[in-house]
Amino acid sequence: MRRKKILWVIDPYDPVISLQQLYSMCHYHYKEGNSIYIQLLEYHPAVYRRLRLFGKMLPPFSWNNNKVSQNKLNNSYQFVSFSIPKNIRFATYNYPSLVKLYWQHMRKMIHKDERFYDEAVVFSQGLPQFYVKDHIDAKKILTHQHVFQPECEGLFIEKNHLNLTSSSAVLFNFYRNKLPVIFIKSMFAVSNIMATSEMGPNLMNSFPGTKILVPNSWDNSLEIENFVNLCLLMREKKMTDVRLYLLGKSGFSSEIAGLVHKYQLFTVINMVENVNNVYGYIKDTDIYLEWGGHCSFLKEAICFHKPVYSYKFRDHCNTYLDHKIWNKDITRLIELIRNPEMK
Repeated sequence: MRRKKILWVIDPYDPVISLQQLYSMCHYHYKEGNSIYIQLLEYHPAVYRRLRLFGKMLPPFSWNNNKVSQNKLNNSYQFVSFSIPKNIRFATYNYPSLVKLYWQHMRKMIHKDERFYDEAVVFSQGLPQFYVKDHIDAKKILTHQHVFQPECEGLFIEKNHLNLTSSSAVLFNFYRNKLPVIFIKSMFAVSNIMATSEMGPNLMNSFPGTKILVPNSWDNSLEIENFVNLCLLMREKKMTDVRLYLLGKSGFSSEIAGLVHKYQLFTVINMVENVNNVYGYIKDTDIYLEWGGHCSFLKEAICFHKPVYSYKFRDHCNTYLDHKIWNKDITRLIELIRNPEMK
């Protein structure tokens, strides 16, 4: 049987992935009998020594500098290693459009791999994905999606591609968008979202009261009507120390904005759009509340030990809530959400 030629593309300085997780992923993908080629974005001595046991280590990323003499007859070439700025790695999870611009600037200067691979495995999100898309010729591409980052989810849509994830939010979103994905159980799933939550900006910190996080994700206008009714009820009961943060954008955003203006709910609802890193908001919220739609962060909120409530998965959430003890304000809010007619 022919030996498969497999490429692993790895960023050893990915701020979300620990070295223990990286080695675990290598064991997951390693199959004896295959020819493994390992491409590091940057040189990392410990990773280099460990990974060379799995296969052939390719030179780390390098600039392809072409120096042309004045007579334009003699060409000299110089390959120079480079380091990726730390803010670009952080931008993968906070401002992915910045990573895209960075790659567009540098891609013509990166040395291209001329080999053909049976399979390319991308261990990190961000730059490694762009590199494989533009510079690697492979029969099949596997990409690890550690955390929710929808901006790059359609990057390989025209290729033989499969997403791998241990995140329920990513899995849910990919299913809804009919993108190929499989769930792989990982003991590092929680540490991934914890690390991502530490990097993201958060506009909720300035509010001293109780914060409710609601994803701007709906199945129909009736859900929005129920949401607005809850906000009106909170205002009626003079719950001025509570604020709802509507996270993200959706096809219903303009409708909600119109209702906020109509009922003057500016002190009750904050619309937080254009958020790429949702995990900082989940970490700092006091209650996570959702109706339905295409986006769910229930399990992520539970990982952060937050009280959660979903109108779509009500029984499951009731069971979870009934085994927790919260302060009086949060208890009152949960009772109000469960029983909107409560006086």
